[in-house]
Amino acid sequence: MKFIFGSEENPDETGRLDAVLAEHTVGKFTRSTVAKLIKMGKVKLNGKKEESKATKLKVGDKVELDYEEPKLDTEIEIVFEDENIVVINKPPGMLSHAKGKLSEEVSVADWMADKTTDLDNQEQKRSGIVHRLDRATSGVMILAKNPEIKSWLMKQFSDRNVHKKYLAIIEGSPEEVKFKIDMPIGRNPRKLTTFFVTDSGRPSQTEVEVLSTNGKQSLVLLTPKTGRTHQLRVHMWANGWPILGDPFYNPNFKDGQQLMLHALSLTIQVAEGDEKVWRDFEVEAPGYFKGKIKELSLKF
Repeated sequence: MKFIFGSEENPDETGRLDAVLAEHTVGKFTRSTVAKLIKMGKVKLNGKKEESKATKLKVGDKVELDYEEPKLDTEIEIVFEDENIVVINKPPGMLSHAKGKLSEEVSVADWMADKTTDLDNQEQKRSGIVHRLDRATSGVMILAKNPEIKSWLMKQFSDRNVHKKYLAIIEGSPEEVKFKIDMPIGRNPRKLTTFFVTDSGRPSQTEVEVLSTNGKQSLVLLTPKTGRTHQLRVHMWANGWPILGDPFYNPNFKDGQQLMLHALSLTIQVAEGDEKVWRDFEVEAPGYFKGKIKELSLKF
């Protein structure tokens, strides 16, 4: 998209650059987002890139904003769809929604924008988003088509009424076949993009079932009872069983490896007419995941 104003369009436009530009793009960008665009070099003043959001415009100044919306070039498999929801198989490598108010990277929310009336948070690019999966995690994800359904589904997540199961391939072989991890998780103050087990963290519980092991690696079924960011990855790492391909928590990670974590199933209440019914949604592990299971002589 390109916005041009000033000169012949409105020669008397004056004021701070960020305020004037936000006013001209009302409903699209806020002043804080405009400030980011200026910092990104997307704004020109009289033909030259402008670096200061506080620049005062004079009569006759010409302002140009040149910004391309991200284009979706990744196919997303639809598992189920009706008038209220869309259930997808999220591909690995795709964000659930943009980080912050401005992003040139396509997310699940961008893909969902044309399917939902939930546009109040369009600038935050969270339309239709009920819950998130980490960028590197594949698997089942439910999206809402309208604000009412979105609020109802989100409440089920916050009330812990949603049942989720994940497949993971981990380093090591736990001694027990079935057990529960109960360890509080908090943000790591030394690296704010990661989390760790700490007494000051939030309560976090994960049920673990070992499905197969070769003695060095294991295929496990993980059932989170809480929904903390990076919970499964942190709980596995904290107990000495980091997930294969985890760039944050596996010390053996090498560039190019894929995170072996897959959201296998989701059980939640959905609306069918005037009734609310429980539905189970499940998606198979992707090919690379199945290939790793076979390569390590594991079974599923």
